[in-house]
Amino acid sequence: MGVDFHAIFWLSGATIGALLLLVALPLFRNSPAAMGLPPVEQNEHRVVRGRVDTRAILSQLAASCEFWAVLLLSICCTTAREAFNTNSADLLVSQGAATDVAAALSSAFPLMGVPGCLFFGWLIDRYDRRRNGEIVGSSLVVLLLITVAMV
Repeated sequence: MGVDFHAIFWLSGATIGALLLLVALPLFRNSPAAMGLPPVEQNEHRVVRGRVDTRAILSQLAASCEFWAVLLLSICCTTAREAFNTNSADLLVSQGAATDVAAALSSAFPLMGVPGCLFFGWLIDRYDRRRNGEIVGSSLVVLLLITVAMV
């Protein structure tokens, strides 16, 4: 067909750009009230308080232990996820799976992220916001146990 991987990336980018311009941008509003929705209450657990100024926001974030903990946790989890995504098919092939079977099986890992996100979003919304640390901590313990079991 004469199409290389560069064309696929350009087509994907053009599709995402078209979705942004045609679907997302018309939906952007300054507030929920501008969309005819009820106003949203201020989150009492927000990191940035007071007036919204870029320097003030950055200084408050830099002084926040919670921000740095979430940032480091995000970096660690993203690195582990991408290492697994990159190497899972090769790992399965090295364990004796056929190449096509390994490719199909390795797609299960990223696909499970969708129900995982939905479940934890529901879980955090269901319980009091003050228990987010307990939910994140217990889910990390379960993740650690699963990771150890895989080794």
